[in-house]
Amino acid sequence: MDTDDRITEAVEIGQKNQSTMGLIRNWCRHARIKKLGGVGIVEQQTGLPIRHHAMACEFASIPGVGTWDLADAALDFYDKNCSACRKRELIGLPNISALVERRDAAVSAQRQEEARLTQEAAERRAHREQSRLAVRAQLGPLSVPIIDAIGELDSARTGNGSSTLLETAKLAPETFTPPIIEYCFDLLEEGQSWFFDLGLKLLSQLGADPKRLVRHAAIGLEKYLGVRPAAALIEAHAALSQTHSRRHSAEGRC
Repeated sequence: MDTDDRITEAVEIGQKNQSTMGLIRNWCRHARIKKLGGVGIVEQQTGLPIRHHAMACEFASIPGVGTWDLADAALDFYDKNCSACRKRELIGLPNISALVERRDAAVSAQRQEEARLTQEAAERRAHREQSRLAVRAQLGPLSVPIIDAIGELDSARTGNGSSTLLETAKLAPETFTPPIIEYCFDLLEEGQSWFFDLGLKLLSQLGADPKRLVRHAAIGLEKYLGVRPAAALIEAHAALSQTHSRRHSAEGRC
């Protein structure tokens, strides 16, 4: 950020702080504003309240914090001292209740969005579980633990499941039957980040279709998924990766 940008930013925060000061003064007869630190050149030239400020009150039980954006300090002070205060003497509107309402609305919207994303993730996980059950029904006793281990990884996202699956692929590759391999490709196709690194390693170790693997490896590099095994696959199959790149470029021009 150059000098002009810093001056512009300082002026903008000063204008915002000036507006916030009006909200604080309207909030309560006892509310005060404390300036922390000295006065900078831009503040001297513009007369705007730049630098750190804090909200204060003689009845406050917890001191306010000083912030560059006074609105942050006002909200912190409100939460600690004003929300349940009985000594408040209202001056007028608008006041910091506007800041509180805006903050609370943003928090509520964020929580709703988080709940929505959590619900969607749960629904997608349930769909993957149904897919695994369909695969499981096609497997013999020696292959069932493999699909179950993938399911455990999907649920927990931690543990030693990845190393166990890789070791099984090394010692007993025949247990990774076509339905399991196809399901692994499906997870790569869906861009499942929790599986991408493991999926590329597993399918490479099992000697799965190199063309499909290189395609997913290239996509993984673009999305920063499974970077190390993806890079290794592309290096090992340079000719295939070049073909994919040319096709991908051609599709982009269409």
